[in-house]
This record gives sequence, C-alpha cells and structure tokens, in this order.
Amino acid sequence: VGISAELPSGPRGTSNLDYPSFFDFLMNECEAYEKIPGDRFNIDACGVNIDEVAATHGTFLKDLDLFDHIEFGISSKDARTMTIGTRKLIELSFLALLDSGIDYRGKNIGAYMASVAHDVWMISGEVGYTSRGSLAYFPSMIANRVSYHLDLRGPSIPTDTACSSSLSAFHLAVQAVRNGECDAALVGGCQFIDWLAYSQGGILAPDGKCKPFDASANGFSRGEGAVVVVIKPLDKALLDHDHIYATVRYLLMIHRLSFSFFTDSRYWHQFVRFTRSCKLPCSLCSERCNAESL
Repeated sequence: VGISAELPSGPRGTSNLDYPSFFDFLMNECEAYEKIPGDRFNIDACGVNIDEVAATHGTFLKDLDLFDHIEFGISSKDARTMTIGTRKLIELSFLALLDSGIDYRGKNIGAYMASVAHDVWMISGEVGYTSRGSLAYFPSMIANRVSYHLDLRGPSIPTDTACSSSLSAFHLAVQAVRNGECDAALVGGCQFIDWLAYSQGGILAPDGKCKPFDASANGFSRGEGAVVVVIKPLDKALLDHDHIYATVRYLLMIHRLSFSFFTDSRYWHQFVRFTRSCKLPCSLCSERCNAESL
C-alpha cells in the first residue's frame, strides 16, 4: 500500500529515479549502465588482467552523501557515522509511509530491513562519536534505526542473506503481518557499491550488462538502488480504501541442493521450489505461482 524508491538513472540522468519515473524508464526501454563513477574509486588504476578487474561498468545512484538528518532528529556526528544504507532506508521508509497514508507514529508497525552496504563503518575513525553514534554503523542496527527514528513499535528485524536479503525480509514481514504480530510492516532493501567484488569469481559480465534468459548472457552486472514498501492485510487495506499496488498470495523459501557449489543456481533448484510452491494452499487453485530467478 506504499512504495518509495531511489534507482539509477544512468549517465544522462541528473537525479535518481523514484518509483513512477523508474516505471516510465523501463517502458521507454532506457538503460542506466555507466562506467564506475570516479567519486567511488579509480577503476582505471585497478588493472584489467586476470584476477584483477573483470568489469568496469554497472548502474549507480547519485548524491549518496545527501541526508536531511535534522528531519529525523539525528545529530550531524551520528549521521556521518551511519552507513549509507541506514540513511537511505530511514528516508525511504518515511516516504513510503507517507505514500501509504498510515498514521504510523507509536503504532504496531514492523520494520524488516536488508542492506549489504557496510563499507563506511570499516573506514570511519573513532573521533567525534557521540554515545549513541558509536552504534550508528553496526549492521545489526539498520532496522532498529528505522523503527527508532520513526517511532514504530512492531518487530524490528535486519536481514542479510546476500543477494536474497530483501526477499528474505519480505518473507518474514508477510509472515508477521499474517500472524498478527504487527498491523503493518515496512520492507526495505538497498545496495551500494563502494569497492570491487566478484571479479575473481568469474561471474561478472565483461560489458557490465545483465542479459537474463538470453543466448548472449555472459555474467551479471552489479547495480545500486534502494526500495521500501509498506504491506498490511488485504481486508484492512480494502476497509481503509488504500491504494493497493499488489497482493501477496503465498511465499516460500528453500535452500538449494547441497551437491553443487553454494553460490550455484541450477534449473532443478528452481524446479523443486516451483513444484513445492504450487502445492501450497491458495485461494485460486488454478493459479500458478511466479518463481523468482536467483
């Protein structure tokens, strides 16, 4: 019932894309691929030999350093020590709740947050921390920071399951709402790139472009983005005349089979999950499930 997002606009864009703009961006068949910005690190100095850099392009957000800490009652010192992901999730959670129209302060609303951008705390010094700011950069504090600054009284759970982190957060949030643990829930995920990764694994596309289900596919592309959604029971959303973006019928999480490498994803893994999902109870028995490709 609520969505907020910041997504890459590419080298020709002047600002990040929100949810409606991103939809139009895709419908117009635009691309956001670009060379790694120089304000992250000097990619040209890293080398392109074997075991060095496999790809020099991806999709990146703009203005990562901007944050209105005064709006959320955060000191400038605490804001500087927060991870970029924490700052973005606080902002986008606030905007998603505004989009939902929920009177959220002091209410039983959960926060399920996923972020894998913790580079800031690894390079930050200890000078200038306040007593609370010393905890600002902990990965375990991401969801708690959102709940604290927005005065949310429901469960506050951070998740980190690598590339499926936001899906795991969504799964837990849906279960909590269905079980009555909270009246509504925020689900957020963000990804930011501050340094090289995966080059030695041989899994990045040399041209920096992801081409799923295509014969020319030769790896995946790294990209940035942050999205927060608000979920609540369908009957309550209808009763409150909310704008309903989508409905969730059921979810399923399983671990891939153990006889392949733990990062590998084969078609039979997807098949097992698909067939098991279709056996779950559903209000429309003839409806087929949608299986995510990971």
